[in-house]
This record gives sequence, structure tokens and C-alpha cells, in this order.
Amino acid sequence: MNNFTLRAISGFFYAITVVACILLSPTTLAILMFVIAFFCAFEWARIHDASKPSAMGFGVYTWLFLSPFVTNLTPLQAAGITAIIALLWITHRLFTQGISALNQAKNLGLGILYIALPIYLFLLLCQSQHLASGQPHTPHAFNYLTWPSGGFLSPKPGPDFPAIWNAPNYLRGPVLLVFILIWSSDTFAYLTGRAFGKNPLHAELSPKKTWEGFIGGTLLTAAVGAYCFYAFFHITNIWQGAILGALMSVFGTAGDLFESALKREKGIKDSGKFLPGHGGALDRFDAFLFGCILMWALAQIWPMTQAPTAAIATPF
Repeated sequence: MNNFTLRAISGFFYAITVVACILLSPTTLAILMFVIAFFCAFEWARIHDASKPSAMGFGVYTWLFLSPFVTNLTPLQAAGITAIIALLWITHRLFTQGISALNQAKNLGLGILYIALPIYLFLLLCQSQHLASGQPHTPHAFNYLTWPSGGFLSPKPGPDFPAIWNAPNYLRGPVLLVFILIWSSDTFAYLTGRAFGKNPLHAELSPKKTWEGFIGGTLLTAAVGAYCFYAFFHITNIWQGAILGALMSVFGTAGDLFESALKREKGIKDSGKFLPGHGGALDRFDAFLFGCILMWALAQIWPMTQAPTAAIATPF
């Protein structure tokens, strides 16, 4: 089996798995995100010369940042636990390794910002009530969105627990749209680049990417965003969808280049062997991690809703 066929088959089953996990339930979405977080963190640590046990420990450590979604821990409690672990770890490294501990601490902090934070924000999207209400984001809403009273897996859904158990309040749209736009950008950039590409986007970081592919991917992903807003979310302001699609393509490409720069710095071709034909988890989710931040940020400053026409707004 050649690499293209292997890549196509594994990519198909990967896409089916992602879509199924999003559509089935918040529990399956949480499981998917925890798996992605673990393998991305594991590869990040391995790229930065950590041993396999240490890399696995870092993968589990990222779960602590996501723990408010699946446990009774509040975000502040989870932050407190992770802070104590970080202090213990850096203290041990300083006493045993001296100056080299500084670089390790930098890699740890950057890894959390690069992996755990985007996935945390991504999980917030499916419970973003202000997306449907059109109300501006507030600190109180932020506290509510973190499900501090039991998380996804609470066995006691009710008025004292977050509404994520209740169907319309589990917003599949925003989280699914992130993947749709990222996949659209990758596909259209590849096709237009292959058909018209002549000028390298950045020869040092990604020799196969071209400006023609980048522009084509951005414009066509903008069209996909506009179509999704109109056809699936019934939001008539299709320019909002077009801008979201274009920005998702731009920042998704930036995420790809960021990970390419990391690999070039370390002299490696792939970050790991997560998906046959696609390389590692970071190779597969580099654009997604940047896209999560963009989607969450835009949702806070620019509510994506349709004005109610029959007393009920269509939730995005």
C-alpha cells in the first residue's frame, strides 16, 4: 500500500471518529479531547528530549488542566493542584540539574499554553450559552462555562448542575465547525497549490506550501464558512461566517508553520506515529490547536447568532 492510499484510508477513519465523537455526546467528545491532549503532550515532551516515562507523565499532567470538565474539581482547584505539582517538579530539577532546569521549565510552560489551553477553550465552546443568547461574555459566564459542579459526567443532571446534559445546550455546532473549517483549509490549500502553486510560502519551514495554495485555501474556506452559517446555523450574516472561515485558514496555516518550525529546530521529519500516513498527533492537530484559540476568542467578542424569528434563536 503506497503512502497516499494509507494516508487517505487513515484520514477517512480519523474524520469519521472525530465527527462521531462530537455528535454522540459530550462524554465522547471529552474522551476524544483527552486522547488528543495526551498524545500531543507526549510528543511535545519527547521532541524536547524527555524520556518516555517523563513524556507520559506530562501527558497525564495536561489532563489536570482539563479535569474540571469530568470531575468535581473547580477550575481554581485544578489550577492549584497543577501549580503545586509544577513547583515540586521545578524545585526537584533545580536541586538536581541546575541551570538546565530553566529550559525544561520553559518547555513545560510553552507546552501547556500550546496544547492544554487550546483544548480547554475548545471544550468551553460546546457549552457557550452566550453564543446562543447573544449576550456579551462576562466573568460570571466564564465560571459557569467550566462546569464547576460535576462536569460532563455528573450523574445528577438538574437545575443545580450545568445544562450540558440537556440536548440543545450541548452545542455541537461550534466544535464541529472548527474541524470542518480546518479540514477545508487543508484540502483546498493542497488542491489549489497543486494546480496553481509556483511561489513558496516559506521554503525553510514548509517547502511544499505555496502562496497560491494559501490564498486559494483561505478564499474557499471563507466560502465554506459562509455556507455553514447560512445552511446549517441559519445565520443570515454570512459575512461573519466568511470572515471566520478565512481567519481559521490563516491561523490554521500559522499553526502548521509553528509545528514545522519546531520540527526543523529539532531536525526531525514527524512529531511521532499517531496516525498512519499522517505522522504524529502534533502533525495532525497543529492547525486545530491554533484554530481552537481563534474560535473561542471570536465567540467572546463577536456573538455568532441569528436574531430570533419565532421567539427562539437558533443556537450556534
